[in-house]
Amino acid sequence: MQIITALFHMPKGMPSIVSVFFLSWAGLAPFMVLLTGYLGHLVSVQGSFEISNVGYNHGVQLGMYAMALLSITQWLSSLVLSNIIAWIGPSMTYSILQSLSTVCIGMFAVLPLVIHHNLSLLLALVFVLCGVLGVFYSAMNSIPFALIPRDVDSNVKPGLLLATLNSGSV
Repeated sequence: MQIITALFHMPKGMPSIVSVFFLSWAGLAPFMVLLTGYLGHLVSVQGSFEISNVGYNHGVQLGMYAMALLSITQWLSSLVLSNIIAWIGPSMTYSILQSLSTVCIGMFAVLPLVIHHNLSLLLALVFVLCGVLGVFYSAMNSIPFALIPRDVDSNVKPGLLLATLNSGSV
């Protein structure tokens, strides 16, 4: 009940952080769910498979590898993210990575329209984009939690503020 109350009575500085966190999750959660189907469709439509199920299933398998790459880059970038934040600050780091992720997601829509007959190149670029998005996922899941204690001046318990922020992802 305290979290619901806290959502409606957030201290100054917190609504913008929670909003960006919520919108990031709202935009990227479907990507995680639909990536395997996206690659299944790309491979079955652009590949030279006589049986479409074979191409689709192969694309879904590649989608699982792409998600694994995203997870690996997320983990690796989490090892150096604190150094980047120390260098340019958490707000600038988050802003740059948010912009980069927006471009990456847009590229998923544009690439199949631009690259028609080179499935290998298309798949390589999709994997690169997944790797770049892994860096953003690392930032998205950590930087907002660092911004709350720094940017929110409040007498509210820090645990309640962090729980309120976390509710923005669900």
